[in-house]
Amino acid sequence: MTWQNRSIKVGFMRNPLTRIISGFRDKILRRTQEGVKSGMLEYNPNLTGESSDAEKFAAFIEGVVKGTIKNFHFTPQWQKMKICDFPYDMIAQTETTTQQIKEVQANTNTAEFEFPGSRSEMGFDSVATVKLAHSFYDKVSPEIMKLVYQYYKWDFYFNGICQAK
Repeated sequence: MTWQNRSIKVGFMRNPLTRIISGFRDKILRRTQEGVKSGMLEYNPNLTGESSDAEKFAAFIEGVVKGTIKNFHFTPQWQKMKICDFPYDMIAQTETTTQQIKEVQANTNTAEFEFPGSRSEMGFDSVATVKLAHSFYDKVSPEIMKLVYQYYKWDFYFNGICQAK
């Protein structure tokens, strides 16, 4: 059977560390007046609109992994994708559309087709998010980073970033 005669079920997962920064920037910084949600104040009551984005992020990520800040966008991807229930043929790790397309084409022998890339390859969100990762995670305590790892453990595993234990 050739690829033309069957469907290929592909799931794409982003690195959870850059994905959560992207979600924070989009859902918190861009959509709130001061860049602060009430759930963040539980972890840092001194946050204001003048606080650095990295300080706001540290309170935000703590709220996410402790369950006080809930949003479908911050849910681990393996849960949203129903990885254990859906028969994916391939799960690809990716940060950009061009990378996604290349991975699918490599596994489906369709490299002769040309598909457009995404806005992120033109210097938008993904590129900026990766550059922010170090400064943002520097403000997160080691204890909270352990919780981040546990919360997104299976996302890391399915991305090939860590081994299951």
